[in-house]
Amino acid sequence: MDEEDAAERIDLGQTPLRTPPTSELHSGPLKDELDQWFDFLCARKEESSPPANIMIGYAYGFAEAMLLADREEPAREKMDFLIRAAEEFKGRSDFPGRQ
Repeated sequence: MDEEDAAERIDLGQTPLRTPPTSELHSGPLKDELDQWFDFLCARKEESSPPANIMIGYAYGFAEAMLLADREEPAREKMDFLIRAAEEFKGRSDFPGRQ
């Protein structure tokens, strides 16, 4: 991973360390929905203000860890945070939830 990619990941609250993609370790409807919200928010990181844009990466990472540990309820709570953060962009045509 080059320095620019690492810096971008850190800006999103992710780790620049090489780790296996969790999609290979866990899959299912909740993981798919989590990824959908996270991808939507990542596409708008420049439009988000700190600390929200930093907390998005944290919430996603925590939710993934909980899914890997088969703890769906804490994962769902962090996904709810992502959904609330996305409400700011509800009028967008690619908004993942109900308009």
